[in-house]
Amino acid sequence: MAELGPIPANFIVRPFVPQLDVLQVADVFITHGGINSVHEGLYYGVPLILIPHQFEQLLNARQVTARNAGLLIDDQVKGQPVTPAQLRQALQEVLANRAYAEGARQIQQLLRDTGGFRQAADAIQATL
Repeated sequence: MAELGPIPANFIVRPFVPQLDVLQVADVFITHGGINSVHEGLYYGVPLILIPHQFEQLLNARQVTARNAGLLIDDQVKGQPVTPAQLRQALQEVLANRAYAEGARQIQQLLRDTGGFRQAADAIQATL
């Protein structure tokens, strides 16, 4: 924690947080774009800022942005650092443009309409 330097008063820094609990009250989710994180954020209708580190995450991010449910910063996957100014600008854009929240809510509804793991388990059982 000491390596982080001074923490702003409006930040909470912990070695672990219960992500699903946080997502239920979050306005924006900043993520690397792994499929679990993407699905978890969108399941709760949270628009995403995606900062992929590798190709699979970049593909996920492109799918999210194509549905207007998030904003992509692809500098990291290109080997460039993401600056605080870029992150601040992305956050302001996602918070100011309600289209991102609407896109996330549309995907949230699709995810919830699928029936989740129970429906998947029932389909597997029915096939067996």
